[in-house]
Amino acid sequence: MIKSPWRPFDCKKQTRTGCISHFICEVESKYPIRNITKKNKKEPNIETRTYNNIRECNKHIVRRFKKNNRRYLFFSTNYNSQEKKFRDRKGRYLIVGYYDMSHWRELNNRYALKARRVHFVPIDRAFEIDKRSWGRK
Repeated sequence: MIKSPWRPFDCKKQTRTGCISHFICEVESKYPIRNITKKNKKEPNIETRTYNNIRECNKHIVRRFKKNNRRYLFFSTNYNSQEKKFRDRKGRYLIVGYYDMSHWRELNNRYALKARRVHFVPIDRAFEIDKRSWGRK
Protein backbone atom coordinates (compact mmCIF):
# COMPACT_ATOMS: atom_id res chain seq x y z
CA MET A 1 0.00 0.00 0.00
CA ILE A 2 1.30 3.43 -0.97
CA LYS A 3 1.21 5.94 1.85
CA SER A 4 0.02 9.45 0.96
CA PRO A 5 2.54 12.23 1.65
CA TRP A 6 -0.36 14.45 2.79
CA ARG A 7 -1.12 14.64 6.53
CA PRO A 8 -4.49 15.88 7.77
CA PHE A 9 -4.76 18.95 9.97
CA ASP A 10 -6.08 18.06 13.41
CA CYS A 11 -9.65 19.40 13.16
CA LYS A 12 -9.90 19.76 16.95
CA LYS A 13 -6.86 22.05 17.02
CA GLN A 14 -7.46 23.85 13.72
CA THR A 15 -8.64 27.40 14.34
CA ARG A 16 -11.42 29.02 12.32
CA THR A 17 -9.03 31.79 11.32
CA GLY A 18 -7.08 32.51 8.18
CA CYS A 19 -4.61 34.74 6.45
CA ILE A 20 -4.38 36.56 3.13
CA SER A 21 -2.06 35.79 0.23
CA HIS A 22 -1.75 38.24 -2.64
CA PHE A 23 -1.27 37.04 -6.23
CA ILE A 24 -1.00 38.42 -9.77
CA CYS A 25 -4.17 37.57 -11.63
CA GLU A 26 -5.05 36.66 -15.19
CA VAL A 27 -6.62 39.69 -16.88
CA GLU A 28 -8.35 37.76 -19.64
CA SER A 29 -10.28 35.41 -17.37
CA LYS A 30 -13.84 35.86 -16.10
CA TYR A 31 -12.60 34.63 -12.73
CA PRO A 32 -9.63 36.32 -11.10
CA ILE A 33 -7.17 33.40 -11.10
CA ARG A 34 -3.37 33.34 -11.26
CA ASN A 35 -1.74 34.72 -14.41
CA ILE A 36 -1.03 31.60 -16.49
CA THR A 37 -0.91 32.94 -20.04
CA LYS A 38 1.80 35.54 -19.76
CA LYS A 39 3.61 34.86 -16.49
CA ASN A 40 3.21 31.04 -16.38
CA LYS A 41 2.34 31.22 -12.68
CA LYS A 42 1.88 27.89 -10.89
CA GLU A 43 0.45 28.99 -7.53
CA PRO A 44 -2.20 29.01 -6.18
CA ASN A 45 -2.88 25.79 -8.06
CA ILE A 46 -6.67 25.58 -8.27
CA GLU A 47 -6.53 22.44 -10.41
CA THR A 48 -4.96 20.40 -7.58
CA ARG A 49 -6.41 22.48 -4.70
CA THR A 50 -2.86 23.05 -3.42
CA TYR A 51 -0.65 25.96 -2.42
CA ASN A 52 3.15 26.06 -2.30
CA ASN A 53 3.14 22.53 -3.74
CA ILE A 54 3.95 22.86 -7.46
CA ARG A 55 6.40 25.71 -7.00
CA GLU A 56 7.71 27.52 -3.93
CA CYS A 57 5.45 30.48 -3.22
CA ASN A 58 5.12 32.59 -0.06
CA LYS A 59 6.65 29.87 2.08
CA HIS A 60 6.80 32.19 5.10
CA ILE A 61 2.99 32.59 4.98
CA VAL A 62 2.53 28.82 4.65
CA ARG A 63 4.91 28.12 7.56
CA ARG A 64 2.97 30.50 9.85
CA PHE A 65 -0.34 29.13 8.54
CA LYS A 66 0.62 25.60 9.57
CA LYS A 67 2.24 26.64 12.86
CA ASN A 68 -0.91 28.52 13.92
CA ASN A 69 -3.30 25.76 12.73
CA ARG A 70 -5.27 28.13 10.56
CA ARG A 71 -8.09 26.88 8.40
CA TYR A 72 -8.67 29.47 5.65
CA LEU A 73 -6.29 30.95 3.12
CA PHE A 74 -7.87 33.99 1.45
CA PHE A 75 -6.60 35.23 -1.90
CA SER A 76 -6.37 38.88 -2.86
CA THR A 77 -5.38 40.55 -6.09
CA ASN A 78 -5.52 43.96 -7.70
CA TYR A 79 -7.59 43.31 -10.78
CA ASN A 80 -6.53 45.01 -14.00
CA SER A 81 -8.95 43.79 -16.64
CA GLN A 82 -9.53 45.96 -19.69
CA GLU A 83 -13.27 45.14 -19.75
CA LYS A 84 -15.42 48.28 -19.45
CA LYS A 85 -17.90 46.68 -17.08
CA PHE A 86 -15.12 46.13 -14.51
CA ARG A 87 -13.40 49.52 -14.82
CA ASP A 88 -14.68 50.55 -11.38
CA ARG A 89 -12.70 47.64 -9.89
CA LYS A 90 -9.49 48.21 -11.85
CA GLY A 91 -6.43 48.51 -9.63
CA ARG A 92 -8.39 47.92 -6.43
CA TYR A 93 -7.40 45.25 -3.95
CA LEU A 94 -10.02 42.52 -3.78
CA ILE A 95 -10.51 39.25 -1.93
CA VAL A 96 -11.51 36.92 -4.73
CA GLY A 97 -11.56 33.50 -3.13
CA TYR A 98 -10.35 31.15 -0.47
CA TYR A 99 -9.08 27.65 0.27
CA ASP A 100 -10.55 25.70 3.21
CA MET A 101 -7.44 23.71 4.17
CA SER A 102 -7.50 20.07 5.16
CA HIS A 103 -3.98 18.67 4.66
CA TRP A 104 -0.31 19.62 4.68
CA ARG A 105 2.98 18.00 3.73
CA GLU A 106 6.69 18.68 3.88
CA LEU A 107 8.63 19.32 0.67
CA ASN A 108 12.36 19.87 1.01
CA ASN A 109 12.61 23.06 3.10
CA ARG A 110 8.94 24.08 2.95
CA TYR A 111 5.37 23.05 3.66
CA ALA A 112 2.63 22.63 1.09
CA LEU A 113 -1.11 22.92 1.78
CA LYS A 114 -4.10 21.11 0.29
CA ALA A 115 -7.71 22.30 0.46
CA ARG A 116 -10.89 20.35 1.09
CA ARG A 117 -12.83 23.16 -0.60
CA VAL A 118 -11.91 25.92 -3.04
CA HIS A 119 -14.15 28.89 -3.67
CA PHE A 120 -13.49 31.75 -6.10
CA VAL A 121 -15.98 34.36 -7.29
CA PRO A 122 -16.31 36.50 -10.43
CA ILE A 123 -14.71 39.90 -10.05
CA ASP A 124 -18.05 41.72 -9.69
CA ARG A 125 -18.76 39.67 -6.53
CA ALA A 126 -15.31 40.09 -4.95
CA PHE A 127 -14.88 41.80 -1.57
CA GLU A 128 -12.94 45.06 -1.80
CA ILE A 129 -10.18 45.64 0.72
CA ASP A 130 -10.03 49.30 1.65
CA LYS A 131 -9.44 51.36 4.79
CA ARG A 132 -13.02 50.79 5.91
CA SER A 133 -12.49 47.02 5.71
CA TRP A 134 -9.84 47.30 8.41
CA GLY A 135 -11.84 49.71 10.56
CA ARG A 136 -9.86 52.79 9.48
CA LYS A 137 -11.10 56.12 8.17
